[in-house]
Amino acid sequence: AQLSDCELILRVVDPQPEPFPLPNGRYLVARPPFTLASEKALFAELDIDFVVAKNSGAKGSYTKILASREMDITVLIIDRPEQPGAPRVATVGDALMWVEQL
Repeated sequence: AQLSDCELILRVVDPQPEPFPLPNGRYLVARPPFTLASEKALFAELDIDFVVAKNSGAKGSYTKILASREMDITVLIIDRPEQPGAPRVATVGDALMWVEQL
């Protein structure tokens, strides 16, 4: 409700089955990876002045942060949710060993 005077753009990887939930927004379908140059061009074309990004931990998703910094665009990063207390492994080999122990 407090963003009713803003245009909201949510970049998604796949087309969404439902329309954007707010009248002042839209989906932008695009598939990574994105280059620094392409992010800067997109931000300039869309006149982006604020970026909200989730901390996905993916190295390739950092390009939008770099572009924002270079263009002096404010960024809000949403922390990753707390992970459940489940077994974790670092490699496929470790996963196979874990499965064998079940």
